[in-house]
Amino acid sequence: MEIRPRNSTGLLLSVHGKKDYLVLELLENEVVATVENGNGPFRASYSLGNKYSLCDGNWHKIHVVKSLYVVSVGVDGHFSKPGLGAYSSTDTRSALYVGGHERPLHKLRGVRARRGFSGCLRNLLIGDSPVRIPLTAAGRNTHVSLCPAD
Repeated sequence: MEIRPRNSTGLLLSVHGKKDYLVLELLENEVVATVENGNGPFRASYSLGNKYSLCDGNWHKIHVVKSLYVVSVGVDGHFSKPGLGAYSSTDTRSALYVGGHERPLHKLRGVRARRGFSGCLRNLLIGDSPVRIPLTAAGRNTHVSLCPAD
């Protein structure tokens, strides 16, 4: 996916099952993916440090790779060290939420951000398949595909 954030903290996307989940969020200029496969959460994160900011008015490519018991995060072609879990599958059958969630964030397992994503998002892919996000499905401060700053 590509993002142009207006805030350095916010929930990018999440999917939760009965026990398992996958969460992608911005936490103070760090992109964090947290996964629960049934034996405790594990995560990967990529920090831009103090020198750079995701809130610079530019589009940034975010990659999350979740394969079996490994997760890694990439920002603009630079990847984190992988996070390792114990089990291979993340069993979820619930909806994928983008930019926020219908429930209060503090009640969601694995979510550390306390607000939804604020900014613009485009080109969301799962595997190689584009994900069409209806405008009504995104968080209230998330602009999908069109960005007022363009």
